[in-house]
Amino acid sequence: MAEEYLGIKDAAKYLKVSISTLRRWEKKGLITPMRTAGNRRRYTVRQLDDMLGLNTQKEFGAVARRGLVIGYCRVSSSGQKADLERQAEVVANYCEKQGYQFRIIKDIGSGMNYKKKGLQELLRLV
Repeated sequence: MAEEYLGIKDAAKYLKVSISTLRRWEKKGLITPMRTAGNRRRYTVRQLDDMLGLNTQKEFGAVARRGLVIGYCRVSSSGQKADLERQAEVVANYCEKQGYQFRIIKDIGSGMNYKKKGLQELLRLV
């Protein structure tokens, strides 16, 4: 059976991301499309499934889910560290029950500050 190839627009739609996200992933080396003679990107469905983590999950019999799920847990002060740990535990339990491949990022700080350690880590993943 011949492999199915998708252009960047259809690949982005398949992954439910924007075209610019696919281009950014390519620059970071997360995905490498094939190129046509006209230098157009082409992706295989298997390659896209690998990005989503579907092939690995199918091998283990898990329900097909999107690749990596980020659980961002935050409290506004260091006096709430116990609350942060409980919050992270609840989010982790939910993700495990859903069969997600996940990562929990914990942060302490009030207000929206894009320089917070946890938020910076989250933004690097996106």
